[in-house]
Amino acid sequence: MLDSLTRLRYNPPFAAQQAGRQLELSPMALHYPRRVSKVKRTRKFGFRARMKTRLGRKMLSAKRRAGRRLNVKS
Repeated sequence: MLDSLTRLRYNPPFAAQQAGRQLELSPMALHYPRRVSKVKRTRKFGFRARMKTRLGRKMLSAKRRAGRRLNVKS
């Protein structure tokens, strides 16, 4: 009972199907995914960004201990 109520509440296509009608999607509902700039991504998640903070250095050392290569931004 609760499962079907949850599906109806959080899944509009399922709710439309249960009501016996087709859900109409607006053109804005299906949008093109946002492209991330390689420069911004590198600055945020790259090696130099990790080395700036204490927790970032801790993460890099944990990766080294695990035997991983440090291709951080990928």
